[in-house]
Amino acid sequence: MMGTTVQATLSLCHTESYKTEVGSTTGDLASVSRRGIQWFVSEMGVDIVPHVRDIELEARVADETACWPQRSMLQPHIATGIFIASTAYRKNSINVKVSIALYTAIAVAMDDPSIIESLSSRTYHYSICAGTIPESPDLLAELSKILAKMWEHFPRFGASCILTSTLQFMNMALLGNEIGDHRLKHDALPFVEYRRIMDGFPEVYFSFIWEKRQFPDVTVWMQAIPDAMKFINFGNDILSFYKEESAGETANYIHDRARYTGQSIEVALMDLVKETTALANRVRHILGEGVARDAWDSFTEGYLQFHVSNPRYRLREIL
Repeated sequence: MMGTTVQATLSLCHTESYKTEVGSTTGDLASVSRRGIQWFVSEMGVDIVPHVRDIELEARVADETACWPQRSMLQPHIATGIFIASTAYRKNSINVKVSIALYTAIAVAMDDPSIIESLSSRTYHYSICAGTIPESPDLLAELSKILAKMWEHFPRFGASCILTSTLQFMNMALLGNEIGDHRLKHDALPFVEYRRIMDGFPEVYFSFIWEKRQFPDVTVWMQAIPDAMKFINFGNDILSFYKEESAGETANYIHDRARYTGQSIEVALMDLVKETTALANRVRHILGEGVARDAWDSFTEGYLQFHVSNPRYRLREIL
């Protein structure tokens, strides 16, 4: 069990303490991302400790993936799945953590345009309706098996959210491949926001918190879904930004938000930090005192730990 702790109330009282340099649109964006992430982690009030490996989870996942096609190529994605299951979902049962790790491995792989195009992704939605999903060794066949198990682990509503959110992601990922570098109109912010909700699995990763053996009553958490989805997406956008800026990547939500709001990158990032911290607090307020809020707090601690401790995000360089 990790020893991270979270403050009783995530701090909002210092959200004006960071002063952006509005005119610094051509400055060092890696430095801007560093300051924004440091501020976000501070505002969230979470003490980050080193990741502790879950040996049982690793062994179970190794057994489950031993016969996956192209397993060696997928190994980094499998490691990511284990990482998030053992941090953000450390309070879930081992069977649920295994399913989360397996799901995440395939989800992260499908985020690679070359991988999703190499699969039968374009006919997957139709195949579900027609009952023709292939049973041969194929990542989408493995994904279908994992999705079918979600009803064992989660309430009907939560399991169905996981399915529909997965299909939405695949649809949006394929659209992105189809349209390539298509330039959006100047007033495209509503579409940018819509696309961000569809392409980030936020409903999946919120639903993963609510294992039905602990939370059979969906009314406990359902009203928090809209704010939690935004928190999950925006938190990832913020915590990925240093890695992306250091690599010169600009195809991300923060750059899009700046472009279509007319803000500088720095102002867009700092506004997003304030908004995301407020979202975390709203979710806590909706859930109220008790085990549901405790589960959310455990998730947010682990979610930040996943990003900070995972070498993929390079955050140990700046925190």
